[in-house]
Amino acid sequence: MRCKQCGEPFPKAQAYDVWEVKRQFVEPDQGGLSTHVHLEDAGVFCSRNCLKDYLTSGDKSGMFGLGTKKGL
Repeated sequence: MRCKQCGEPFPKAQAYDVWEVKRQFVEPDQGGLSTHVHLEDAGVFCSRNCLKDYLTSGDKSGMFGLGTKKGL
């Protein structure tokens, strides 16, 4: 398993943190009376910095404290 941003492999014999992102897409159906929710796996990241670098500003909306430990 490798980090999606930097490509570094995760260590096999030691403990490590994994940051995982799932994206949720809500789409209305053709009639507009109901919606469909799709979950998409956006990948795993080795650190908070790699996750922060990967996300665009639109992806970061609604997420708090990615830059510091105070918000988490």
